[in-house]
Amino acid sequence: QRPASDVAAHVRSVTPRPGASTMLAGEPLKVADALLVRPSPEALLDVPDDDTQPGTVVSVDGEGIVVRCGDGLVHIARLQLPGRAWTAAADLVRGRRVAVGMVLGAVTPST
Repeated sequence: QRPASDVAAHVRSVTPRPGASTMLAGEPLKVADALLVRPSPEALLDVPDDDTQPGTVVSVDGEGIVVRCGDGLVHIARLQLPGRAWTAAADLVRGRRVAVGMVLGAVTPST
């Protein structure tokens, strides 16, 4: 629900320790390297309207994932699943652990 600028600042302020975390399909997920997205008008063509639920993965690219916040978007480049090493968010996308439409922060599994 928080604005994207707050989310990006929080992630930077707690990285590397204690780290920022959320939930993905009922599992804890640590996030790092979050940047505020300032999309160009052309890039907005592929991003859902502002009524998308906060926490929704709205876009993926070779560098990571873009997540809707309460106000705006953040780009997340690194993620860590429980018991695993930090990995590029793009690798989790390729491995189908993260996909457009999934909702981070959801306690129950998302689409």
